[in-house]
Amino acid sequence: MGGPMGDDRTPENEEAVSLGSKGKGKARAREPAFEMVVLGSGGGPLETDCSGRYLVKPASSRWEDGVLGLEGGSGLGALVSLLEHRDASSLFPNLEFPATHNTAVLRAAYVFSYLTCYLITHAHLDHALSLIMLTGSVPPRPAPASPSRPPPSSPPATMAPTGRYAIGPSAPRPPVYGRRETLEKLAGAYTGGLWPELASWGNGHGLGQRSAKLETSEAPDPLETLQGGAGGSRKKRRVNGPETEEVEVVKKEGSGVVLTPLMHSKHHFPLHPTLPISTLAFPVAHGCTSHGLYESSAMFIRHDPLSQSHPEHPEHPEHPEHPNPHDPAASDDESRTATTREFLFFGDVESSWRKPGEEHVHAEIGAKAKVLNRAIWEEAAKSWKQGKLAAIFIECSYDSARPAHLMFGHISPPGLYHELQTLASIVGNQSTPLSGLRVFVTHIKEALIPHPTGKTAREIIMSELRELEKRGGLGVEFIDVKKGDRIVI
Repeated sequence: MGGPMGDDRTPENEEAVSLGSKGKGKARAREPAFEMVVLGSGGGPLETDCSGRYLVKPASSRWEDGVLGLEGGSGLGALVSLLEHRDASSLFPNLEFPATHNTAVLRAAYVFSYLTCYLITHAHLDHALSLIMLTGSVPPRPAPASPSRPPPSSPPATMAPTGRYAIGPSAPRPPVYGRRETLEKLAGAYTGGLWPELASWGNGHGLGQRSAKLETSEAPDPLETLQGGAGGSRKKRRVNGPETEEVEVVKKEGSGVVLTPLMHSKHHFPLHPTLPISTLAFPVAHGCTSHGLYESSAMFIRHDPLSQSHPEHPEHPEHPEHPNPHDPAASDDESRTATTREFLFFGDVESSWRKPGEEHVHAEIGAKAKVLNRAIWEEAAKSWKQGKLAAIFIECSYDSARPAHLMFGHISPPGLYHELQTLASIVGNQSTPLSGLRVFVTHIKEALIPHPTGKTAREIIMSELRELEKRGGLGVEFIDVKKGDRIVI
């Protein structure tokens, strides 16, 4: 995949940012665990580059084996624009496209046909826009090649209206995973006013196969009256929690997405039965609204081969469930340390750090952020010490000149470095406690007014971060994430 890379990427970003076997950190001493393509990394205001679409797969798997859509900001259109100017092999090595898919639109659609599920951190539009707009239009996955069917690289002998693809009731309905609070906000988009009623609630197991837990709620449910193409009517909200009732899941038919809450747990649990990926989610502060604190999420995303079960027929109800994610023996067995790798991915996040003279600005939210972030760094420190943590993806929306009252729940270089210092303090007092840790910087907001220095927002932010590390000496390497990057970690 090439050697480790930082600023030596080509202008077209055609090289992979590789975290292979080179480097000092424990977690980078083994083979890569994940490969991803960045469809959007910015924090706005450009709708063509929204932080919030990373196509992720295990490094050892093919793209055809299934793809995790991490966030849902930029999407199909962003990939089309990339493929109009780039060879597809620079983004998706070894992925063979059918001869019939000879345009950027069709090739992008072919990639998205392997989208297995989404995982989102919060419901703001720059993290969910393409997810919403693609709902109901996810391309069906090609049927597996067989003696009676030509392989994907060859056109079919005849192309009837249905072609080789599933349509109608068996059209794709990818699950959307997220914290329940996030999905409840996202559900508001699917009530018919902003977007058609093309979503329904799934269970909270992250499986969507045999059973769900129902919980009666007095609160109004944005999806209470969803019917028909969204997968059938429902009278109770499907959630996962204590003292709930086991019932049969409704048949997931028609077009749309299935909103599937992540379980509140201290342990990783698997997402989709066909993907060897598990996750552990934490709430983070992201400013406030007229209703109070707004929460985003941070997620540990782990390559977990033992979480995968029966990929050949994931929809068959006779297959057993995954191990109980509350069972430490099933979820956090020390014997799996040598085979599991993970990265920490933040959505939008606020720090407790304030520059001198601004300590009073949103002090209550800052105090809450301190508590929430501390819990994440404690988990990250454990993962780093065990050699599991391969990288951190975290936002840095503005430069250090931005006043606190205009941060809107985001973070700047001093705040980001303050958070990494918290992680380092938990790890220990070595001279360079985070030596070899790669920190991928996301969500940089493009400036619409020229800076007096003539530099771009990205140049200023990355320069400030590297200067902080030069003085602080934690041992981290900052890498700015760009649209079109292929990252291997």
